[in-house]
Order: sequence, then structure tokens, then C-alpha cells
Amino acid sequence: CIFDYKGLPLDTPIATEDGWSTMGEIKEGDKVFDKNGNLTTVIHTSEIHHNPCYKIIFDNGEEVIADCDHRWEITYQTDVNTFTQKVLTTKEIYDEIHQNIYNAVDRVPKIMNPKPINCKDKTLLIDPYVLGCWLVNVNSHDSHIRTLNDEVFKEFERRGNDLSDYCKDGTYKKVYDLDSKLKELNLINNKHIPDIYLRASHKQRLDLLRGLMDGIGYYDKPKESYILPITKEWEKDGFIELLGTLGIKWKIYKETNDTDVISFLTDVNPFLIKKINAKNVINDNSLFRSIVSVEETETVPTRCIEVDSDTHTFCFGKSMVVTHNTNKELIKDFSHENGKLLLPPFNDYYEEPKSIYTLQLSTYSIPLQDLGFKIIARRLVWLKDDETYELIPLKDESKRLREIL
Repeated sequence: CIFDYKGLPLDTPIATEDGWSTMGEIKEGDKVFDKNGNLTTVIHTSEIHHNPCYKIIFDNGEEVIADCDHRWEITYQTDVNTFTQKVLTTKEIYDEIHQNIYNAVDRVPKIMNPKPINCKDKTLLIDPYVLGCWLVNVNSHDSHIRTLNDEVFKEFERRGNDLSDYCKDGTYKKVYDLDSKLKELNLINNKHIPDIYLRASHKQRLDLLRGLMDGIGYYDKPKESYILPITKEWEKDGFIELLGTLGIKWKIYKETNDTDVISFLTDVNPFLIKKINAKNVINDNSLFRSIVSVEETETVPTRCIEVDSDTHTFCFGKSMVVTHNTNKELIKDFSHENGKLLLPPFNDYYEEPKSIYTLQLSTYSIPLQDLGFKIIARRLVWLKDDETYELIPLKDESKRLREIL
């Protein structure tokens, strides 16, 4: 275990390279995504904590639970197009909000959206654009697709799909060979976005979004935002997951006809066929999730992971919220200012206490491992000037030390 005293509830969804896991199920060696959309390896998992918990509410209505010591990379706007960042715990954000230091708009704490996740092209049974159009069509039991713009069907054919003529009443077309593929993906009478499509390449996921948007989406010019109506129960979670993988912030609200819609902005045209007079730009508000409130809530079991990303971040939740997993203040207190490195073969470490302790504790690991013990934590108890302390997890270099020795 890693003794780090911060975490998220055990049922918190965590996106992995193969689909979804949870904070309670994630294990060392699993691959998750950092804020740059890159896969990063889980190198440690913590024990389960029972710390005080808080509910964080964002400006798009999204809510998350985190314990008091969980860390966040918070962004503040200091000027037009100028931002600064610092790492705060949930409790620190709570204290500052309740001390009213965020009265000025530019001091509202924000969490930057992640970049689109980086995944390789997948071999997909159904072209993602065709699947998007079918998913928002009225049929759920076969491959008939109601009349869309004729350009959509021409696009189907350009992508190698064989179409029948219009059926008897002239209202829909059939895509040949689609029925068997829909059955294989368990989509007949069970519409959803299969996990493989959510872990496909950026282009394939964008094609899927464009199929959805060409099917039922539109651009709301007065609100200057793209709209996806929610007409079926599965669509809310499915659309949010897809937008999350593309690094897009969303908001749900009711239209005048009392229909729920998902509103979003992106600097990439989310349509393929529809001609929309949209700005295709994003504003500052769409780049971040602004924190509007932090409230005390019931304590629940929490857990955290440490990843090997240089950003010290990973994404959680179905909409991919960025969170922090390492204390950046450690770098400031164990200063790198002199730039002096250890001697080879450890000249990739700065000459500072943290480096020495890393090698020291890894050295202690070797005889213990030889005696049959499994080392589950290397902790530096860091005594601070304010008479508090912090337990710092240290990297395992025992394998490297063995090779050198």
C-alpha cells in the first residue's frame, strides 16, 4: 500500500485502456489516462481510508465526491488568456470558498478539461459514422434507417455500405449486412455505445459523434452551442462518455418543450454533412469546469492511485474529470534550484534528500525481499516547520540496485 491519505469513493469510475474500472477495483499495472490523454501506468494503490468527504459541484451541474485530502490541480484566470495553477486539497478549496476569497470572477477555481484520449485505430464491425446515425434513428430492432439527408446515405455508400432502395413508404433505407453486425455487438433492442468505440482512435470517435449530430444534433445560434437532444434513456450516459473521451465539456438543460438536451462547444466541427453556420470556436468557459461550491457530505470509504505520468494526473468519472495524485509542494521543499545531480549510475536523480531516501529505502527492501517479504510501501515521514507531517511515497529502485550490485 501507499500511505498517502487522499482518495475518491470506491465506486468512482476510472477509464482504462480496455473500458471502465472503478477506484475500488483498479490495481497496479493497469493503464489509465492522464490529463494529456496519454495512457499512464498505475504504480501504486492506497489502502482504503475513511476521511471526511466533500461534494464538489461544477458549473455544468456535475457533482463529484472526494475526501478532504484529495488533491486537485486548480487553475485561476489572472488576466485575459492568462492563467496560473496550483495544487490544493479538497479541504483547502472548501476553506477558501467559505472565506469568500473567490468573490472576483477571475478567482473562481477551475479544473482544466483533459485533452482527447489517445487510442489506436480499432477494427470496428460497423463504421462509426454509420453507427452514430443508426443509434439516434427510430428503429432499434433492425438495420432500417429512417430518411435522413440524402447526403448522409451518399456518405454511407462512400464508406463502403451497400444500401437498398427506399422501402415501400419511402421513409427509410436498409443497410445490407448490418443486422448480423448489430446482433454481434448486442445492439438489437439494446442501444448503447459499445466500449470498443469509446476506446477507438480520435478520428473514429469523432466520426461517431458526427453520425449522432448529423442524425439528431443541431447548432443553437442564440446560445452559440451545439445541441444533442436526449430522447432515450441510454443516451445521456452514452453521449457524456463520448464527449468526455474527446475532451469536451458538456451541460444538460431542458428545452422549451421540456426535452433534456446536452449542450457543448468544440473547436472541431461536430457535423459531417449538415451545413451549420457556427463559429466553431470555444470560449474560456468551455475550457474549464468551474467549481461553484464545495459542501460537506457523508463520509464514505475512499482510495487513491499513483500513476507514472509526468503530469501527476489521471482522469476519473464517465466525463473524464482531471485530478491530481502527487504533492507538487515536495519538489519545492526538496529544491532543484542548484541543479546538481547524483553521481552515475544515479545521475538521473537530483542531489537532494528525497533522492537519497529513495535509494536508502529501496536498499532496505532487498534483504527483506530475499527473506520472502513483499514490500508494499516505502514512506518518507516528512516533518514540516509548522509541526505537521506528511507521508511521502518513494519510488522502488530495488530492481535497479540489484542489477548494479
